Amino acid sequence: MAQNEAVSSARSRAEAMVWAVKQSKAFQNPRGRFSLGRKTVESAEGSLFEAEISQPIFFPGKKKIRTRLAELDAEASRHRQSKIESDVAQEVAELAYDHAIFQKKLDFAEKRLQRMTLVKSYLQGHVFASPQKQAERSVVEYRLMDLSAEKIKAESELVKIRERIGVLVNIEGNSEIDVQVPWLAGTRAVNEDQWKAGILAKNPDLLEQKLSVLAAKAQNSLDFREAWPDVEATLFVGQESAGEMEKTAGGGLSMPLPVFNRNRSGAARSGLNARAEAELLALEEKKLSAGIKILLMEIRASRELVRLYPMSLISSLEKDVGAAESEFRKGRADLLIYLELEDEVAETYDHCLEAQKSLADSLTHLFTMAGDKDFSPELVQY
Repeated sequence: MAQNEAVSSARSRAEAMVWAVKQSKAFQNPRGRFSLGRKTVESAEGSLFEAEISQPIFFPGKKKIRTRLAELDAEASRHRQSKIESDVAQEVAELAYDHAIFQKKLDFAEKRLQRMTLVKSYLQGHVFASPQKQAERSVVEYRLMDLSAEKIKAESELVKIRERIGVLVNIEGNSEIDVQVPWLAGTRAVNEDQWKAGILAKNPDLLEQKLSVLAAKAQNSLDFREAWPDVEATLFVGQESAGEMEKTAGGGLSMPLPVFNRNRSGAARSGLNARAEAELLALEEKKLSAGIKILLMEIRASRELVRLYPMSLISSLEKDVGAAESEFRKGRADLLIYLELEDEVAETYDHCLEAQKSLADSLTHLFTMAGDKDFSPELVQY
C-alpha cells in the first residue's frame, strides 16, 4: 500500500491541506509607506518626512468562516485519501484472487492436457475401423485443441494480472510475485444490520458529500458577510522643516462603502449551491442504501455457492477423473462416458473457482464501502 503512487499522492495532498488550514489562521501583513523629500514654502526650504502603517482588519466572522472552510477541505481530503487507499486495497485483493484462480485453471488445464495426450496415445496404438471409433478419435483431437487454447488463455491472463499487480504495488511486472490467498468456506454469515449502519456511518464518499454540504453552507454564510466591508486601521507620522519645524501624527479607519455592491447575487448563488449539495447528499444516501442491499444479497448467494462448491471438492474431482481414466485404459469404461465425466468434472471445477471469486469480490467490496483498507485478517474468517 505504501508503495502505490496514488496512495502516496493522496497522503501528500492531505498533508498539504493541513498547512492550508494553518495559513488560513494567519493575520494579514500590515502595509507601510515611507517617503522623504524637500519642501519649499515661499523662500524657506527644508526636509520632508512622512511614514504610515496600516493594518487590514476583517469584518467579524469572516476569518473564522474562511478557517472553517479550510478545515472542511482538509477533512474532505482525508476522506479522499481513505477512499483511494480502500480502492487500491480492493483492487489488489481482487487481482490476487484472479491470480490464484487463473493459476488453478492453468494447472488444471495442464493436467487435462496430460490425460488427453495419454488417451490419444492409447487410441493411436489401436486400429479402429468403425465410424464410432473414428468419431471418438476426432473428439479427442478437438478436446486437445480446446485444452491447449485454455492453457494459452490462462497463461496470458496470469501475465496481465501480474502486470496490473506490479503497477499497484510499484514493482516490475516481470518480477517474481508471491500471491497467496485464503480460500473461503462461506461458513460465517454477515451481520447485515451492523454492516448497514457501519457503511452509512463510515463510507468515504458519503462522508465527503456531507462535508460538501457543510462547506456550501459556510460559503453562503461568508457571502452574506461579504456585503459588509473589511476595515483598514491606519497610523501616520510626519515632519516638515521648511520654516518652522512641524510634526504631525494621527490615525484613522478606511473602508469601502457598500452602496453599489452588497454581494446579493453571490449570496443567492451560494445558497442555491448549498441546497444542491443537500439534495445530492440525499440522493447519495439512497443510492448507497440500495447498493448495500444488493451487495448483501450477492454475498448471501455467493456463500450458498461456496458451500455448494467448496474448494475441498477439487481433490475428489481429480480422484474421480483419474479413476475413470484408469478404467478406460483397462477397457472397462467407454471412451465417451469417460469424456463426458471429464467435461462434468471440468465444469464443476470452474464452479468452485467462480464461487470463490464471487464471494471474495463481494466481501472486499463490502469492506471498502465501509472505508476499511486492512480487511485481510477478517476476510479469512468468511
